[in-house]
Formats: sequence, C-alpha cells, structure tokens
Amino acid sequence: MLVLPIARSEGAPPAWVVEEGAPRVCIRDDFLARAKERCGEVKACHGDAAWRTAVNYVDPCAQLPTQRRVASRAYFKWVELSSLVDVRPGQRVLHLCEAPGGFAQASHDLKLHWTAHSLHTPTSIRFRRLPPDGLLVRHVPAGGDLLDDAALAHLTSTLRGYDHVTADGSLDFEQDHANAEACNFALALREAVVARRALAPGGSFTLKLFDVTLECTWGLVQMLAHWFDRVSLCKPQSSRASNGEVYAVCTGFRDTGEADVATPTGPVASFGAPTSDAALCAALADARFRRSQLAALTAACDVCSGKRLVACTDASEEWWATYGH
Repeated sequence: MLVLPIARSEGAPPAWVVEEGAPRVCIRDDFLARAKERCGEVKACHGDAAWRTAVNYVDPCAQLPTQRRVASRAYFKWVELSSLVDVRPGQRVLHLCEAPGGFAQASHDLKLHWTAHSLHTPTSIRFRRLPPDGLLVRHVPAGGDLLDDAALAHLTSTLRGYDHVTADGSLDFEQDHANAEACNFALALREAVVARRALAPGGSFTLKLFDVTLECTWGLVQMLAHWFDRVSLCKPQSSRASNGEVYAVCTGFRDTGEADVATPTGPVASFGAPTSDAALCAALADARFRRSQLAALTAACDVCSGKRLVACTDASEEWWATYGH
C-alpha cells in the first residue's frame, strides 16, 4: 500500500469561497490527461465489456474478489486501510455511502460494531451480503442523498460518538473519467462534514478522493489536516491502479469548535489554494499515484485494442499473506 504522509496544519484553515466556473487545477499532468482521453476512445470503439476485461487483465489483484464471497472489492480496501487507524474489537464505526456493503462486511470480520448509511432510491445500488449484526441508517430525507440539504441536516444532527467513520461514496463517472475529481468533490466535502459531527474525540476518518489535482481538493485535505493530528493519502494494494481513487486516512480527531464548513442552507463550492502550507503542497504534488495510474491505463488500452498483452503478476497471494485473517 502506498502511503504519503501529509504535514499537520498548524496555521489557520483555508479560506472558503464560492467558486464560479471550472475548478482551478494545481497539478496538470498532460500525459495522464491524454491517457484518460484515449480510454474513452478505446471504450467507445471496443465496448464496455472488452474494456472491463482489459482492466482486469492488467490488475494484479483482480482475483481477490473471486477468492472470498464478499459484497464488493471495497471489503479488501477497508481491511488494508483499517491497519492504519488502529481499529480494535468492540469499537463503533460508521460507513457513509456504503452500498453494496464491502466495508460493513469487513468491519464484521474485524469485530467492530458497524452502522451503515447509503443512498436509497429506485435506481441506487442495493446492499448485499450484509452481516446481520449491524445497523442501517433509515428514514433519511431525500433517500439519504448527501447532496440534499435536508439529508445532510438529518445526518449531522443524529449521528454521534463513533470511533471511526469511512466515506467510500462516488458518483457515476464511467463515461467521463477525466472529470471524476470535479464531479465527486461536493460529495466528499459533505461526507467530511458528517464525519466531523459523528466522530468522538481521537477518532479516525477515511475518505475516498480522486486524482488530487484540483485546488478545491487540496483545500479539503488541508482542512482535514487542521481537524486531525495526522493525515495520509493512501492507495490500497487492492484498489485498481487504473482507478484514480486514493483515500485520505485521518487519525486523532480534534474538534476545533469552528463553524461548520457546510450548512443545510447550502455548502460553499470550494476554498482558496493552500499555497501557504509548503509541506502540504509538496506532498500533494507527489507523482507516484499518477505514475502508477498512467501505466495501468496505458496497459489496459493496449490490451483492449489488441496492441499487446501486458504480463501481469497475480499479487493476490501476497495480499492474503499481508492482510489475511
């Protein structure tokens, strides 16, 4: 698992602003941008099924979900990430945007008392293979949609005292990988607001992000570094390298007593660049995440278009040796 520590933010938090137009870019990776464009072209030419086959072919952990009956691949991610936040049997964990239930299933195996929230609409993803010993957050306005002000207000006012909070939510960006980060920022922000209300002092928060190239995402990471003693950006081994997802793993929650960064009357859209925090900027500019994604996307495109078969070593046995229970 690749882990990039982020320096604790001792100064003032970033200034919140209402942003108009496209989000500003802090890191522009033209090679990765072209690779994402090529992905769209290859998928359009060969179809989604061929693309998924190619992505699995170049994924060293593609066999993990076939080796255990789990709700989703997220099961393996939480097993990895939980090793960074000192989970102990009997602790309480809240899983936001959780369906189909991989994190909850892993929490059951880790002997945690889990509570799960997720979007519940006619077209949303359904829970499956959930252990029977947890709780589901029900009767939330707007079907639990965190982008709805009423749902946000309900969750921030009712969820309290958790040792750990995870937020693995994502909007559907299958047809627009290049804009995954911008599409998902508002959801990530609101997940962070709920976590701040739900956590007990000293607790941990694990938040899914994408790409980490936009100014708004950098500001959000700096805000997390203001709320927590330690923040790291992590790419689990079980996360597809071709996927731009990374996780902000935050430990040592310390409620600063400041006003919420978003309210039921509407969240701010973004916030100012954290350019005053040189150590944070240097960590966020680290290219290792993007290099691995570029290599995986290039290989998947080549496989899907028939240009070459890229040899890929199965790393599932290594994963089980490291994280298996």
